[in-house]
Amino acid sequence: MRRDRGGAEPCRLKDANSSEFNLQTPHPVIYLIEQWFDHRTKTTQKRDLASDKGGSMRLGAYPCKLEKGPSP
Repeated sequence: MRRDRGGAEPCRLKDANSSEFNLQTPHPVIYLIEQWFDHRTKTTQKRDLASDKGGSMRLGAYPCKLEKGPSP
């Protein structure tokens, strides 16, 4: 992961990566969303590593609940 233009460096997460490239990364800053509720169709959508990834990126506004985690 590039650290010279942001990436995980501002969060000070050593060895952060995308789970797409490293399933064992200690800090998955980009990862596969395995389950979500589709408000348009009123159904729960599921994906796994073997699923087609088309249309699974989250861009723009959507409901998201953040929880405070431990400080590095």
